[in-house]
Amino acid sequence: MPSIQGLAVPHAEAPFLPIEGSQSPELPAVAPPVDAHHLLQLVLHQLQRQIDAKRLGVNLQLVARGYLIRGDRDRMQQTYANLISNAITRARKGGQLTVKSTCPDPDALRVQVTQQRGSR
Repeated sequence: MPSIQGLAVPHAEAPFLPIEGSQSPELPAVAPPVDAHHLLQLVLHQLQRQIDAKRLGVNLQLVARGYLIRGDRDRMQQTYANLISNAITRARKGGQLTVKSTCPDPDALRVQVTQQRGSR
């Protein structure tokens, strides 16, 4: 079963770590927490046409307890969109995508996208 994993992202309690080479402005000293689960749902809604075109089923498993994280909301949304869009592109028609959030440790959120086979 192919798998594409997202990056572990610091929780709201952890300090924000900027991505090197980033062109975006720095975050304010105290950025408001971002609801990662809401962003994942929003991205899936935005990509619904692509999902429908491939006749994909989507299994959303938002099981992480620590889903409020500190970071650049727009950058996080774009990262999730890229991750899920890449999975849609690689998925076979009629397949299934699972988008799952977990907390592998107290200071991280993991977003994992897996594909289950359909037909070509």
